[in-house]
Amino acid sequence: MKIVHISNYFNDSIGYHENILPRYQKLLGHDVCLITSDRDTLKPKGNIKCGAYYNEEGILIKRLKTKYEYKYRFVIFEHLYESIEDEKPDYIFHHGITQPSLFTVSEYKKKHPSVFLVADNHADLNNSGKNIIWKFLFYNTFCRMNLKKIINDFDLVFGVTPARCYFAYLELGIPKNKIRFLPQGCDINEAEKYKKIDRNKEDNNYLSIITGGKYIEDKGLVSLIEGIRYLPVKLKIFGVIKNNYLFNLIKKQKNINYVGWQDREGIFKNYANSDVAIWPKLHTTLIEDAIAMDLPIILRYYGSTCHLIRGNGFYLFSGRKSEINYVFRYILDNKGIIEDFKKYAKKMRSIFSYYEIAKESINYYYDSSPKKLHNIFFNDPLFKFENINWYKLIR
Repeated sequence: MKIVHISNYFNDSIGYHENILPRYQKLLGHDVCLITSDRDTLKPKGNIKCGAYYNEEGILIKRLKTKYEYKYRFVIFEHLYESIEDEKPDYIFHHGITQPSLFTVSEYKKKHPSVFLVADNHADLNNSGKNIIWKFLFYNTFCRMNLKKIINDFDLVFGVTPARCYFAYLELGIPKNKIRFLPQGCDINEAEKYKKIDRNKEDNNYLSIITGGKYIEDKGLVSLIEGIRYLPVKLKIFGVIKNNYLFNLIKKQKNINYVGWQDREGIFKNYANSDVAIWPKLHTTLIEDAIAMDLPIILRYYGSTCHLIRGNGFYLFSGRKSEINYVFRYILDNKGIIEDFKKYAKKMRSIFSYYEIAKESINYYYDSSPKKLHNIFFNDPLFKFENINWYKLIR
């Protein structure tokens, strides 16, 4: 099958959905191409040369010239329709549900009704709807109005977390019968390279905790730092910190090691030397990478994390330092619990393997009825819209 992915932005060799899903679809034997722009989101003023090339996985990447860019939100491509036409796809997977390129793929579907056309949604209240005025004007009004014109041309819309399924329905007006849960998953092939490396001896003498991300704002890091202050643990933080208060707080605390920005290899190696990972506020794709390494996790419970812990860690319900302190004291007092978590982590790794997600993405081509992952989690008690904080802004 010829599958064409369209992503307004694409950076090689990182761990985003648009990087990993096409790779696993190709491993399943499909002919995969990804069309993207000439813009580099990792470099503020960086452009990438237009043209076509094959990446390390053998996937054809076609970079088109950008006519216009709304920085980090969308681009308007030159010659997108013609580029799709050249590929003659059986299946078009559009990454994102709010970009102008949706109109181009809609037009292609009208002229080629046999093509299977899907889009996915990565927006939820906490990453896209924090500003009520912006949410109303952009998502509830502008995007909803535009989607109403073209949604009938789309076969399905995938939500990559449970809350993002509901955001598509409640905020963007996409019909429920078109929405399926197809999550971001675990890059098990990449993780396998690092699972057997020898652990650093210094990491065997204490409970080794890890977290990471891009910290322009708090993201629960202050509560985490204060929650472990007097505990016999070591916290490793990786990523980018652009917040002076956070940076100074970290420097003052002896049981914290900030290791800076890490590439994909560095992230997996740091996971391999850790006992437990924690993100006390919001979802990040770094969580699925931790699950891929069979690492126990501690997460704030809400609609974009409610599917990720089933015996492989703890949920936080307030994210306060007292709650974090209690959880880690409990772990320290019950030494065997980490090994118990790891057993369940292996099961979660299997459920969220990108092999399984890629297979389901293909199976929808043949039959658009809900598949295994959708059915498992939509019938799970933790996946309930009415649960506390499930579909709310996390403060």
